[in-house]
Amino acid sequence: MKKRNVRTLDGIIYSLFIFMTIATLFVIYRDIPSKATLNFVTAYAIFAIFIPLYILIRVLFTVKQFTFEEVKKEGVKFLMFFIGIMMLRFIGDFFLPLPDLKLSKMLPSSLIFAFGITCFDIVLSKRPK
Repeated sequence: MKKRNVRTLDGIIYSLFIFMTIATLFVIYRDIPSKATLNFVTAYAIFAIFIPLYILIRVLFTVKQFTFEEVKKEGVKFLMFFIGIMMLRFIGDFFLPLPDLKLSKMLPSSLIFAFGITCFDIVLSKRPK
């Protein structure tokens, strides 16, 4: 698929996801009981499961074309995001201590959040050839 077609497909998928998220939040907030809303929310849940898989596949195909320097740059960016998110969590814990906030809970969530930010950066940024 050509790069322009992939970008158009990305735009359609992300726009649809944002629209469906807003509509689902509205349906849940208003507590609209009907068969159609149940089907819509179910479709949204399935769509929300496949979005990360699509992004992961796009990242893998994009990273395959990277040079070693670009991979190293993205790895450093990932580590910086991870360290930054962990520091924000520690600072937040210092100012607003929560009894159940432990390192075992902070580490995986910070790692996944940093990985997600890095993946979105790889997929959405325009790279020169």
